[in-house]
Amino acid sequence: MNKNLAKALEELPEYDQAKVAQIEEELQELQEAIDTLVPRMDADYAQWLVHRLCDALDRYDDMVSQCSLRVTKIASNALLGGVLSTNSERAWQNLMEQLDSPH
Repeated sequence: MNKNLAKALEELPEYDQAKVAQIEEELQELQEAIDTLVPRMDADYAQWLVHRLCDALDRYDDMVSQCSLRVTKIASNALLGGVLSTNSERAWQNLMEQLDSPH
């Protein structure tokens, strides 16, 4: 990854800067739409993660291997997106605190 980034940075002066500016301008509207939508969607995701993930996982019997595999897949898919904004950052911190605390 770092080699690719270094190579891209090395090649950057070779790019047509006018074309780069045109592309950035064309993408600006899309970027603004994304910047507007992501926090809302992330807030919904974070609420579900904090308040419903455990409920979803509790539906499965952890003593049955097929169920355990399904639980692993659900948890993995739920956490796949990572941190998108402060909402999911707080949700992940909450999950980590739950993992760190004795049950």
